[in-house]
Amino acid sequence: MGYTPAITATELGTLDRDLIRCGIWSEESRVLPINTKHDVYTFRLTSPTQLTIDLESYEADPHLYLSRQDSLEEYLDDNGGQGINSRLIVDLMPARYALYAYTADDQGKGAYTLRIRSPDFPADNSDTNRSCPDDSGANQDTTNAGDGMLDSDDPAGRIVARRLDDGRTEFAWHVEDGERVLPRQRYLPPAPPTGRWLNSSYIVVEGINIGQINVRVRVDDGRIEFAFTPAGGERILPRSRYFPSDAATGRWLRSTLIEPGG
Repeated sequence: MGYTPAITATELGTLDRDLIRCGIWSEESRVLPINTKHDVYTFRLTSPTQLTIDLESYEADPHLYLSRQDSLEEYLDDNGGQGINSRLIVDLMPARYALYAYTADDQGKGAYTLRIRSPDFPADNSDTNRSCPDDSGANQDTTNAGDGMLDSDDPAGRIVARRLDDGRTEFAWHVEDGERVLPRQRYLPPAPPTGRWLNSSYIVVEGINIGQINVRVRVDDGRIEFAFTPAGGERILPRSRYFPSDAATGRWLRSTLIEPGG
């Protein structure tokens, strides 16, 4: 299941099951005069239904807009989900609807996950347990990326992170004595959920998937904690893994050395 093209009107048909859709906003998605990047999903309901709609992104600020096409009925949400993510919980009557998944952020691209669920759908009729595809580093060609574990000769590296002017925390992988690898999913929003590990896109070095950066906000003290999970391995907690709350904006800070291959 790949990303949907920009500026689409995806027909979901009669909605009778939980589902997941993966998308990516791009500059070509911008639509005037409201100057947003958006995808549109249309569907119909044949019976009264309660829907929970989640739109999640760690690269852009997601927004949801739902409208009934035969009336003025409409619903909007910005930050109803975790962090800056969006969530709508609505009771709808039988009709045809249009769902807009959009962002007004200025960055060139932004991947998102859209999930639609309902207690009125059969429990065994769902694909929301599936996940959206991960994009690897922005500067890497991943066409032939391997999925196996690294051996002991593969390069070690460090997690690096910095605070941005807009309050987000950006993180990446820095190969020891090498280059910085920027995964597409690499931003922690200003108000992230606490206690739950979030993952970057896959880190690809020399065509090999070496694993993912993990980040969470600790429940007990609110500190940002970083870790690394090698492909096929267990999570590694480097000794220096906490991002200071008073870190200067724009300055990259490093973890202690991590050796994914053991």
